Amino acid sequence: MSQLNRYFEQPVLTGYYLTAERLAQNLGEDPESEMRRRIIDQVLEASARMNNGASGEEPPPPAKQQAKKKRAAATE
Repeated sequence: MSQLNRYFEQPVLTGYYLTAERLAQNLGEDPESEMRRRIIDQVLEASARMNNGASGEEPPPPAKQQAKKKRAAATE
């Protein structure tokens, strides 16, 4: 049953990745692009949770924590 579930989750994961890729096209520095980046982060987090949940791994940290780490590293 577990293998069957993973088989049917694969098209959903592919859809998440394609959505993120489509949103990432033509990103700039405007406010709309910033919102797209946030949506992309959420889509990729959802796909990681789905993928990790199936394999039993611990999910990655939320995007907000990752963004804070990136900003802290950039200011150093």
